[in-house]
Amino acid sequence: MDIDQYRLAGHIAKRARDYGSTLIKEDALLLDVANAIEDLILDAGAKPAFPVNISINDVAAHYSPFHNDSLRFRRGDVVKLDVGVHVDGYIGDTATTVEVGTRNWQELIVSTQEALSIAIELVGPGCRLGLLCDAIDRSIRARGYTPVRNLTGHSLGRYTLHAGLSVPNVPDRGADRVVLEAGDAIAIEPFATDGTGRVRDRGWGDIFALRGGALLPRLFSEGGGAKPFKGDIPKREHPKDSGLLSIIQQKYGSLPFAGKWCIGYVPDAPRELRELVRTNKVRAYRVLVEESGGMVAQTEHTVVVTDDGKEIVTQ
Repeated sequence: MDIDQYRLAGHIAKRARDYGSTLIKEDALLLDVANAIEDLILDAGAKPAFPVNISINDVAAHYSPFHNDSLRFRRGDVVKLDVGVHVDGYIGDTATTVEVGTRNWQELIVSTQEALSIAIELVGPGCRLGLLCDAIDRSIRARGYTPVRNLTGHSLGRYTLHAGLSVPNVPDRGADRVVLEAGDAIAIEPFATDGTGRVRDRGWGDIFALRGGALLPRLFSEGGGAKPFKGDIPKREHPKDSGLLSIIQQKYGSLPFAGKWCIGYVPDAPRELRELVRTNKVRAYRVLVEESGGMVAQTEHTVVVTDDGKEIVTQ
């Protein structure tokens, strides 16, 4: 584990998150904000670890604007901005929630910030992961809101956005059996809502990954919750290889990517990408929304466990 690389990725992710937050204003295009954030990451000498997620109101995750997206922010929107950066495969993953022009949902936003702070305080070598889950759950409920129980935080590995460990926002027996060790890197991301506390699939964003690639954010399997699209169109007997596939393998590997990123490489990238999804070579991700239409807030930091405690690399 190279903590210096995590520090650099985390520092750039923080800059990108904070810069992006200043761009979220009434009538601004989501696409312009996403492009500006990703340009900052590239200009800093790093790469996006996944497409910038801009999820509004009851949308919890997985919305990244398309290349021709006309969506604009509106007054009163509650915007989750989730940014990932990697430096030589080491990932900084961070998120914040911005309310556009009003202050009607500040208590909801604060509930995720407080839950994250309390959970981070507990992090250290020898800490049971379940303690973090319990703390997040209690903190959010103390504010009168409900944690989203089928979205979780996750461990990070080199070129691996989800490295095997989940950090649920609710008590979890599996997490109770996991003990953190020095060298572990985890993204802790409380999601809170005034709804029922579950997400479901609705429509599409512009996020894809090679088969066997990463998930964003980790979907907790409790109760058969929402899952990434896995290609329910039957695979062809002899699918034609796409030039785009090798480009995706070279450019993005196991990490998620945006369809709009492919347009500069292949003239008819949208059609070829649809074909790769159809033939089960690439997965496309469903947008995740709160099942009862509740408002959702999110806050996230990447934390590296050290010999004597922890380091928050995205703060």
